[in-house]
This record gives sequence, structure tokens and C-alpha cells, in this order.
Amino acid sequence: MVSNHVQDLIDRYGTDGSTVPKALTDYVLARKFYDYDEHSRVGAKHGEFVTDEICDRFCVLGTTDQIKAKLKELQGVGVDHPTAAGFVDGGAQGWDEQGRPGSVSYRESELSRFASGPVFLYLGRFTAVKRLPLLIRAHARLARPCPLVLVGGHPGEWEGEHPLETIRRVAAEQVFLAGWRPHEQLPHALNAADVLVLPSVAEAFGLALVEAMACGLPAIACASHGPAAIVRKTS
Repeated sequence: MVSNHVQDLIDRYGTDGSTVPKALTDYVLARKFYDYDEHSRVGAKHGEFVTDEICDRFCVLGTTDQIKAKLKELQGVGVDHPTAAGFVDGGAQGWDEQGRPGSVSYRESELSRFASGPVFLYLGRFTAVKRLPLLIRAHARLARPCPLVLVGGHPGEWEGEHPLETIRRVAAEQVFLAGWRPHEQLPHALNAADVLVLPSVAEAFGLALVEAMACGLPAIACASHGPAAIVRKTS
């Protein structure tokens, strides 16, 4: 099934390795056909070209240390999938009440919280209508700890309680401030997350929801105004 997407990349960018790593595309050349009647089925005949060597090359399974080693190996051949921890740490644009980008940063021990569990993502401004304090308080009450990354908030612009103050007040150790980022970086954040959350109850449209769904992310939003028309329980 994944080979379909790789074939799309080959058709668009070629196989010379200048854009898509040859280590990623070479194995697809041995594919002879794809039978959608056996889509994603174990033992499908169209998957015979995928050898144990290919699985060992690209599958990321094992202990935390083994997974880290495999990701470094894949990165070495040009396969670099964004991670939420890398996005938060790489930009270092989080800001505190002084409004200075980079004034909020995280130690490696804190970033290790991204090693397990789903990653929730918020994209947007730090205005009162977004209800970020409510989101942070609700997230802190989850039975299973998992990271929440707040991307956005133009430096120095916020209404009501600053998110960092809420984080301190409720000891929300799983909430991370990634800061304001240019629009071209947002797909990296979306592809590194598992779920988008938008707690606003007065959202006229909800562009972040559409962008998240375009990246294949499920979304959690309030059933009012724009988001109520975008997010459906059955789809």
C-alpha cells in the first residue's frame, strides 16, 4: 500500500535520487502490479516484491533506543520524517510574558515526554476567544499523559492569562510552547502530530481544521459555527 505513494513520488520527481532518496524508491521498481481487491491484506500477491530486507530497512520497531538508532539510520539516507520534539526544539521560538522568541526552551529530559503516546497540536493565536487556558486545564486532567504542542501566538500578543502562566498554575508538564512559525513550517508541525485541537466556540471558519485534515489528521473542535460544519462525527 505504501508503495502506491512512493510510486506517486517517482512519477513526479523521477528516480535519479536528486529529490527522493534512491534507497526509498529502488525497491518499488520491482513491483509488477497492485490489486486493489487485496488492498492492505496480509499475504497479498502484489506484495511479493517487498522482501525481508526492505522491511528491515524501513520498519521502525523495537525499544526506544532501537527506534532512535533506526531513525538516525533512515535520516542518514535522506528519509527524514518530522517529529514533534524536533519541531519544538529545532525552532526554539517559544516566548514567555516578556514576548521574546526563544525565551522558552526545553531540556532533553523534558522532550523525552514525546517518546510515547499521541501528540496533540494547537495552531493559532493566543486570544481570549481561543480558550487556551481551558484547553491546558482540560489536557492536564487526561488520564494518560501525552504532549500538547501550542504553535502560534504572535510574540507579545495574548489576551487574558498567558498560556505559560496557566501551565505553571496547573503544573501542565506535558504542554509545550513552540512559538510563532511561518506558514511554510506548519505542514511539518501537522505531520509530526497525531490530533489537532481547536477549543474556540466562536470560530467563523477554522482554517487550521482544514489544513490538519489535508495532512490526514483527525480534529477535535467545538460543535459551533464554522468547526461544526467542518468536523463531523461520522467522517
